[in-house]
This record gives sequence, structure tokens and C-alpha cells, in this order.
Amino acid sequence: GMLGVGAGLLVAAGIGGGYWYWAGPTPRIIGVPLADLKEENLENGIPIVMYDCFNALESHLKEEGILRVSGENSRANELMDLYEAGKRPPLESEMPHTISTLMKKYLNKLNEPLMTFALYEEIISFQKSASKLSDSEWEEQATTLLRKLPERNLELFVSLLNFLCACNAHESDNKMSANNLGTVVTPSICYPEPNYPVGQMMSEIAVVAQLFATMITKNKKGKLSSLLL
Repeated sequence: GMLGVGAGLLVAAGIGGGYWYWAGPTPRIIGVPLADLKEENLENGIPIVMYDCFNALESHLKEEGILRVSGENSRANELMDLYEAGKRPPLESEMPHTISTLMKKYLNKLNEPLMTFALYEEIISFQKSASKLSDSEWEEQATTLLRKLPERNLELFVSLLNFLCACNAHESDNKMSANNLGTVVTPSICYPEPNYPVGQMMSEIAVVAQLFATMITKNKKGKLSSLLL
């Protein structure tokens, strides 16, 4: 069946791609809706793959181009297979860019984006009106919007946001500004339904990236995440 041109473009942009597990047994971790993950596949309320990636990358935050530079694709796929088989590979021994590739692959393969299809248009309209808001209005509206996410999505988003802030704190070494981080993470966590107009989606990637960049900047010292959880 057709995935829709939008999905095709996303694959071309390095999103998704790889459907090796579709034909096999029911997936345990990869591609499983967050709400359906069993407790044994979570740690601190987030999927073990993401938890392990955040942990392993903590000692590599100064790595130049962290999250932007692609890692070894075949190795990231092997690691995904290990998680799917119920193993927990020691990611500390992997190359940092391979770990971030694994992280993006996990997010890309979720059944829907972390920010959900349902909230996509609201996210766009919030960002388009954001420049008119005072700091306190922005904070209030952003928190209200994010709290509409399902519980596990919100937990993972907050963990991701805190991780992005940790990366951004080392910008002088890793060259990853809030804008760069927003840009690299957006295609993996926020995109519309496959039948959405492609041209419009492409033009909105920058809008969403700007919102995430603002969130990274405003979450210094965990300010935004403390309001959310």
C-alpha cells in the first residue's frame, strides 16, 4: 500500500526507512505505541532504549555535531534488533553518533510521532502566535499544550527536552545551538498525518523547529520541565 508522499519524503530525509520487523512476531519494543509498552521495557517511566541512549550520551555531550552527525546505520539497526530480542546492549561501548542514530530510529519507528498527530496543528498555531506573548503567557500556554500529550509521551518529551538542554549547555564544544538541536530533532518527533499536504508540511518543519529551540532555551535549569511533571 502507499505510505503517502509525505512519508516517502520523510524516509528520504532520513526518517523511518527499514521495516525489517514488520513481518515477524508482534514487536515488543520497536514500533510499539508508548501506551502499550510493558513495564519491563520502561525505566524511569520512559522506554529503555531512550533511557539507555540518554545515559550513554551523557559522557559525550561535548562531541561535535552531537545528534546532527549520522552514526553507523547498520550498527544502529543491530542494536535495535538486540533490544527487540529482549537484550540490553551496553551502549557505553558504542560510538556516540551511533547512539544518537539509534535514538532517532527508535523515535522514527513509533506508530505516531512523539508529539502525536492530534496535537500537530495546535503546535503550529501556538508557535505562529508565540511572538505576541509575554514570557509568562508563553509559559502558561506552552505548558497547557504539552499537558495534552498522553502521560508516557509527556514523560519522554520532558526527558528529551532535558537531554537537549544538556547538549546545548556544551554548545561551545559541540557547536549545537538551540536552533540546531530543534532542527535535528523535529523530523523525528513532530510531523502530520501522511495525507497532509506535503508542501505545507515541508514549510512547517522550520516552524516546529523554532518552537523546540525556544523550549530548549526556556528550559534552562529545568524550568519548563518542572512545570510539566
